[in-house]
Amino acid sequence: MSRQPRPTTTSTGTGTAHSNYQQSATNNNQQVSSFGPHRRFFDHYLHRRCLRRQLAMVVILVTVGLDQVTKRLAASAGLVTLNAGGSLGLGAGLGHLCWTVGSLGVIGWLWWQLVRPRPAHQAKERWSDLGLALLVGGGVSNVLDRLAFGAVRDWLPLPLLGLSNNLADWAITAGLAAVVWRALVRRRSSLTKKTS
Repeated sequence: MSRQPRPTTTSTGTGTAHSNYQQSATNNNQQVSSFGPHRRFFDHYLHRRCLRRQLAMVVILVTVGLDQVTKRLAASAGLVTLNAGGSLGLGAGLGHLCWTVGSLGVIGWLWWQLVRPRPAHQAKERWSDLGLALLVGGGVSNVLDRLAFGAVRDWLPLPLLGLSNNLADWAITAGLAAVVWRALVRRRSSLTKKTS
């Protein structure tokens, strides 16, 4: 008795499905790898921006805290004089409301300059960030004085001028100096690149 040959089975359908799965996985991996650098840049950009905000908030809070504490200590010692104007008593006739609203507007603009998105060549502006944070911190502390007392509390004497100021004024001066210095350095470097 002769044996019946077994029917042969083909795996064409299974092989086709397996190859389609491999091709789909390869395409997905290529898409992930193509978006990888952009995602890494995006994550790094967000991390840098959040870190910049956090450091700025630390500088602002320290500036406001030190200024308010020293003003309170000076007030308890009877060293405080009220200044209705700006730095060195300038603009005292403008009025409380004008100074408060104007100061808030300037502080808002400075804060936007501090946290706004920047081009890649301006991402590492540490001195500018420090200067802007000092400007915001000093401005906020003086605005708190205007809201609470109707004027800024000064207590640090300036013997040569016969006037007085406070730590917030010094923070504003230092911040302005840092911003101007960094702007001059950046302008000088750009002029050097153009001439070279």
